[in-house]
Amino acid sequence: MALSFLQMAKDILEKSAQGGNPQLSLLPLRDVLYSFWGCIMDNVFDEEVWNLIFCGKSMERVDFCLRMRLPFAEAEQEFRRLCRRLRFVPKDTPYRYNLQYLCDLVEILGAEEEYKLHADKAMASLEHLFEVSA
Repeated sequence: MALSFLQMAKDILEKSAQGGNPQLSLLPLRDVLYSFWGCIMDNVFDEEVWNLIFCGKSMERVDFCLRMRLPFAEAEQEFRRLCRRLRFVPKDTPYRYNLQYLCDLVEILGAEEEYKLHADKAMASLEHLFEVSA
């Protein structure tokens, strides 16, 4: 069921790209995406899976902040949310995050000056956060 909401979102985006008024044609998109996340929250009962899904959502939001060079306060807030979620990733799971990349993110997103200077490095670290350590 959740995938049907993603298909609906994709269809809305494709229709919007074909013409007309993009602002008007994208109005239903928010409702569809909220429905998707509501479906995930209502139908995923395994806490580990639920947490990993929301870790991914938080990672996407941090990535968005970095790519769009949003103000430091917004990026820091999203990163804190991600860190709260990472605390609940079980230690015995194969989906454990890589501490080296997490340390890089903490260093960069811990200070506004570092954020401004090293946003590209933060994006790379975020991209590899769940890679298996060598």
